Amino acid sequence: LQDAFPESDILVEQIAPAKSNLMQNNLRTRFERFNALVGQTIMQQGTETSRVFSVDMSLGWSDDYLVDAVHYNDKGAVFIASKYFDEIQNLNSR
Repeated sequence: LQDAFPESDILVEQIAPAKSNLMQNNLRTRFERFNALVGQTIMQQGTETSRVFSVDMSLGWSDDYLVDAVHYNDKGAVFIASKYFDEIQNLNSR
């Protein structure tokens, strides 16, 4: 993406968790490790002309946003869209 659009800002999502009752021990550890690796990758990929930012879906996430164990419902879709919208709005102030 940066090769084709060297002056682009890029947003990368750090995923939301599964339903709370599933997020036990091993799955919680894997989830946290995955999002940490996304964060590390983001820090390594920014350039002078192409900034890379994360959108952390786990902050403020609720089981109420899920239609099943892992897929979001309409409320979840609004939450996700709002997170991206807010992040895009913040790009101009950075």
